[in-house]
Amino acid sequence: MQDMKEVIKTHMIEAAGNVIYTYNAHWNIVNRLKKQNKTIKVVQIILTALSTSGFLGAILSGISQLSWVGGLTSAIALGLNLYTLNFNIEDDICKH
Repeated sequence: MQDMKEVIKTHMIEAAGNVIYTYNAHWNIVNRLKKQNKTIKVVQIILTALSTSGFLGAILSGISQLSWVGGLTSAIALGLNLYTLNFNIEDDICKH
């Protein structure tokens, strides 16, 4: 009878450890997704600002190379926006 109690106690301790590990793993995933989401949003803002300043600088100063900078950063921003359109990180954060 004593052996059975020890076996059950060991199983309960292992099960509790597995639950705690899983809980912590999900929080680590949530933190990583939040950081990724924030980084993407900051990069989108920077690319939009660069493309706008490139186009405005080309118009105001007449330097055609600035329009190339604006066009290139605009294309990169479009690619990033299309990427984030397919992957909704905020929903993944809520699921965890």
